Amino acid sequence: MLFTDKRLLKIFLISSVIAWVILLCITSVTALSSHPDMPIVVGNLILHKIFLSAFFLFVFLYYRVKNISEQSANFSEIIWQAFITGALMLFTLLITKQINISNADSFLVKDHFYINLVYDVNMVFIVVFTAKVFYVFKRMILYQRSRGLTKSWLIYEYLLLSCIILNLIFKEDIENSFVALLVIVSISTFGLVLSLNMRWVAYLNFKQKWHNLLLIFLILLITLTLALHIHASRNDFGSDIINDLAESVFIINCFMFICFYCISSMLVILFNFPTSSVFEQKMGEVFNFRKLSQTIQRIDEEDQIYDVLLDTCTSTSMADSAWLEIVDRKEEYAAFLNRNIDKYDVFELKKIAKRNELDFKSEAIYVKNLRKLKSADYISDMPFYSLMVVPLYSHGKNIGLIGLVKNVNDGFNKELIEIVKSFVGQASISIENSRLVADTVEHERYKEEIKIAKSVQRNLLPESLVYNSHFQISSFTESADEIGGDYYDSFKLDENRTAIVIADVSGHGTTAAFHMAQLKGVLQSLMLLDMPMGEMLSYANKALGYCLKKKTFITLSMYIIDTAKKQFSVARAGHCPTIYFDSETKTVEYLKNKGLGLGILRDDDFEKYIDIYTKDYNIGDVLYLYTDGIVEAKNSFGDELGYEKLKDIVSACVEKDTNYMVNRTIEELYGFCGDKRLDDDYTCLAIKFI
Repeated sequence: MLFTDKRLLKIFLISSVIAWVILLCITSVTALSSHPDMPIVVGNLILHKIFLSAFFLFVFLYYRVKNISEQSANFSEIIWQAFITGALMLFTLLITKQINISNADSFLVKDHFYINLVYDVNMVFIVVFTAKVFYVFKRMILYQRSRGLTKSWLIYEYLLLSCIILNLIFKEDIENSFVALLVIVSISTFGLVLSLNMRWVAYLNFKQKWHNLLLIFLILLITLTLALHIHASRNDFGSDIINDLAESVFIINCFMFICFYCISSMLVILFNFPTSSVFEQKMGEVFNFRKLSQTIQRIDEEDQIYDVLLDTCTSTSMADSAWLEIVDRKEEYAAFLNRNIDKYDVFELKKIAKRNELDFKSEAIYVKNLRKLKSADYISDMPFYSLMVVPLYSHGKNIGLIGLVKNVNDGFNKELIEIVKSFVGQASISIENSRLVADTVEHERYKEEIKIAKSVQRNLLPESLVYNSHFQISSFTESADEIGGDYYDSFKLDENRTAIVIADVSGHGTTAAFHMAQLKGVLQSLMLLDMPMGEMLSYANKALGYCLKKKTFITLSMYIIDTAKKQFSVARAGHCPTIYFDSETKTVEYLKNKGLGLGILRDDDFEKYIDIYTKDYNIGDVLYLYTDGIVEAKNSFGDELGYEKLKDIVSACVEKDTNYMVNRTIEELYGFCGDKRLDDDYTCLAIKFI
């Protein structure tokens, strides 16, 4: 908008200075022309009135634009600025007056030119103060403006500014002009009506009201002092003054408006003092509610919400003591905060409530006089008289409570109870949101862990097993969770010997995956040493004993196939027995050699619990390795697949290749389980000698 352009400030300021300088020159010439030895220039008086009106107009337009550009709603600050402006102007006038008094006998003080020069300088200060205060009061009147009020003010402002034109019209004394007096009375009445708009007063606290009352009173004194100065100058110098402000309808109306508004403001502030405490309390409640809402929006940590809730409820209800209890989703204590009351006192209050069948967790409870309850003798030495307890609920589930205590009977009214309940409701939402955010963060962290663990597991399991022309080998694995604990691998020991390993780490998820990584690292290192299987597993048990938690263990079956000797050796460390098909006898049996899981016994005697079984194989023989997830798989009725069922499945397809055996086993397994979710990891490994 045009009037909000800050460039106009400079234009109006420069214009007002130019108008005043020209006015001062004309005044000087006119004053000199009034000397008996100099001719009077009548045209100077006309120019004088034109530039005097221009000076008034530009000063007021400057402050009008400045008022629009300033958006501060701090009434104490803007009233203080108006007072400082007036105080400086009054101080300058007093200095000028003191100089004139000190030089009363000097011819200079009686000179027409000097009188008008000093008067014009003083006039600048008076007009600047008047414009400043006028637009400060305008901002206060238009606080929380309505459309009608805005229009009324514009009409008043334009009428007032139009009075400047009267300076050009009136030729006689204003006191003898009926038109001038009528204009003054009419516009002043309009200003008096507008000055009754005092909505800003209601938003001051007790201290601000006293402060602003004093400042407005001082502004009124300054205004009256300036008015008296104008009147005194007229009486002292009379017709010697060319720029007589007492003859300006515009200035008179401005002074009257300022006086009206000062008096109205002081009266309204005085009448509002009795309601200050109530208003401050309400504003405090609004501030506390806003603070609580801002905390809810930030949702940093639950602990912050607890502190804000307790402090807000305590200060708003003006409670003498308070405590807050919060439980987590498992209904276990998550937090206990207290103010001016210890846990023992809270325990006694809850004990009394229980004996009086007061359920703090169901609904808000208000006890006007604790002394009238049963067993009140427990708190006879405590200063507690009235109690209010409000439970916290989230999605219909109790998550805690807040207790407020006062040292007087009936210390809480219905309004305070409702306010506290509102705070508690907001806090309950905040706590739930905070927990949801924490869950989300935890979920994202878990997803990141899963992503890492899945990558680890992919690297742990071989993309392809060792190829050997003397036997076929196929595998399948499926995890119950995103990350499983099953492991299998193959190692080429030399040209004729191959090691096959299948293992099952107790547990699931990322922990099991990292234990798998430890197992693979240990086995790879030991395979390079080419030691006997019993000794190898003993070293593996010792190495893993330093890594695994006490209750974590690993079951394992290890095979070493020697194609030159056409035999295999197996060591079983607590793992499921291997299914063996003998092609000559056409029999299927379990190889049940003894063994203890890795990590169960963590000493040097572990090798004693490992049996090494060696057997010659024939072409067509089959070794079927698996983890317990297959035999323990359940259907919808809770029945397990079992060892015999698995044996039957394998027996039916031993004449086929290993891929067929593995795929057929998994198909039968899924058919047995149906829609039942996996409870454990599934892994199987088929080896057929060819």
